[in-house]
Amino acid sequence: MKIALTLLLAFLSVSLFAQADGQEKLDAAMTTYLAGGMDSALVLVDQAITLSPNMAKAYKLRGDIHQRLKDMDAAMDDYKAAEKLDPSDPRLYVSRSALRITDGNFKGGLRDADKALDLDPKDADAWYDRSCAQYLGGDPDAAMKSAKKAMDLRPDYAEALYLIGVVEGEQNDGEAGLEDISKALSMQPKIPGGLMSMAVLLYESKQYEQAITKLTEVI
Repeated sequence: MKIALTLLLAFLSVSLFAQADGQEKLDAAMTTYLAGGMDSALVLVDQAITLSPNMAKAYKLRGDIHQRLKDMDAAMDDYKAAEKLDPSDPRLYVSRSALRITDGNFKGGLRDADKALDLDPKDADAWYDRSCAQYLGGDPDAAMKSAKKAMDLRPDYAEALYLIGVVEGEQNDGEAGLEDISKALSMQPKIPGGLMSMAVLLYESKQYEQAITKLTEVI
């Protein structure tokens, strides 16, 4: 009995040590990921998973890294593994929603955004993902409402304001669209397609000189 107890305590000691070590690697991986070091972060999170294979957040982070590295299949595999370990993390569904939308699966992206919002209705990123899925899925009115909800939760959400401007421009309110896109770009100048969208709205508003200026910047 004493031998069995001793062996159990030894096993628990090693197991708990591995968990602590795995968390340390995960923390280092997150810090590196946030600093933009994707390849180094991937090495660290792989080490974390090897040490502690039941950490859902490690799989979620590895999925985020794979998504940033454009390895969509690997990212999806990691998100599924994270979901099996912990289906209660709203940020997991935010990440998977973005992946599905990027992959052209707008209905799937919308479902994941809604899952995230069921778990955390105040997640601005989930509302933004929802608006992107709705817009790309052909429902601009719903997209506008979701983007405005994201803005209510995070007034400096440049990407959400940009999407609002795009929808306004498409709904024949060019001036409002230009104003919102301009504000969005002042907050986040590197929004993909931002300058081009502004140039198109300037052209459609017959502000040709300004449109030429923006198109020159795009070129």
